[in-house]
Amino acid sequence: MLPGRACQTHPGMELLAQGRDCDIFDLGDGSVLRRSREGHDQSKEARLLDHAAAHGYPVPTVHDLRNDGRDLVMQKLEGPNMAGALEKRPWKAGEMGRVLAELHAGVHQLPPLDDLPRLPEGDALLHFDLHPLNVVMSPTGPVVIDWSNACIGRPGDDVARAWALMACGDVDVSPLLRLGLSRVRRSLVHGFVDGAGREEARASLRFAVELTLLDPHISPSEQARMRDLVEAEAA
Repeated sequence: MLPGRACQTHPGMELLAQGRDCDIFDLGDGSVLRRSREGHDQSKEARLLDHAAAHGYPVPTVHDLRNDGRDLVMQKLEGPNMAGALEKRPWKAGEMGRVLAELHAGVHQLPPLDDLPRLPEGDALLHFDLHPLNVVMSPTGPVVIDWSNACIGRPGDDVARAWALMACGDVDVSPLLRLGLSRVRRSLVHGFVDGAGREEARASLRFAVELTLLDPHISPSEQARMRDLVEAEAA
């Protein structure tokens, strides 16, 4: 199934996008249904979204949980994600990096929830997957999605993981942007890391990369670049 096509198994719902575990369907009433293909309970994420919204942080509004938590119904967001916006306006890379740094700082200022997974050190709320693909540039401003990796730890761990993913991740971009991809990526990453706190992130970089490399979806080329980044920053 491809984004934008009708779902044959769920007539009347248009499939908007697919992630590693979830399918996103347009319900046609200003909301979307996010369904876990593996049957994972999304109630923790719904509670996190409500918690963030209650403290004024920009997240989609939760409408309902269905099917024992397998289905999460929430506000449909209009606009591209930050990566898509960057592809259209690559000269804004540094500015978008700084916006992402502000979004990280906002997460870390939220009161933590006690029953989240904990990293070895720190007591701040972390999104732990906050990069341009998980920021929707809506008409009213950036909105942060996909809180399934949220945990408790050091803010630098959160920033370091995003740094590694942004600096080293494989990307699928238009041929035009690919010509200047290195320069755009460098500007985005520098804007983000400088705005979010380079020294604290550098101190967490090796640990964050070790955790990230446990993900089987990280390709060998991404793994190699992440290891190179750790060694370069250590030097």
